[in-house]
Amino acid sequence: MENQQLNLLIPENKIGKAVDIEHVITKDDREKAIDTFKRATKRLLNVPVWHKLCGIASAEFTLIGNDGEEKHRLAQVYDYFKIAVTGPGSVAGGGYDWVQVESISDESNADAEEEQFAMTVRACKNPQQEEGVTAHFFTSDATSTFIINRNGNTITASYYGRNEIA
Repeated sequence: MENQQLNLLIPENKIGKAVDIEHVITKDDREKAIDTFKRATKRLLNVPVWHKLCGIASAEFTLIGNDGEEKHRLAQVYDYFKIAVTGPGSVAGGGYDWVQVESISDESNADAEEEQFAMTVRACKNPQQEEGVTAHFFTSDATSTFIINRNGNTITASYYGRNEIA
């Protein structure tokens, strides 16, 4: 993926820490690569399964709609993730950390040589409380951008943490 394209998807790191992580796999043929890309994008949007995919030591995620109610569907822009991390959790978050889906970019095209899917979330306040304090271990400047990219038979899953200040 070109740097210019990445710059459009990933917020600028102005303060705090920046974290870049990626995992790359290559499939034997195009059909398998396209299928893997499609499954990865669906899993990215299916927030409650993240815990099952990552294992017992990982955080648990609940999808909360913009109305403050739990949802059983794929994530959408303006939805919230209620995150149960190991330990006491955020007081402002009612014992949970919270992020809100800020953007989703879907450039899926199985007929193209390259396709990409991205989602950015931002630390936020607990939408189920009136209090306006960020309910996360990072400040509200912090974002996490997840990108799934397929270039030919190669699939890259990337994470870009920006402005990470506790």
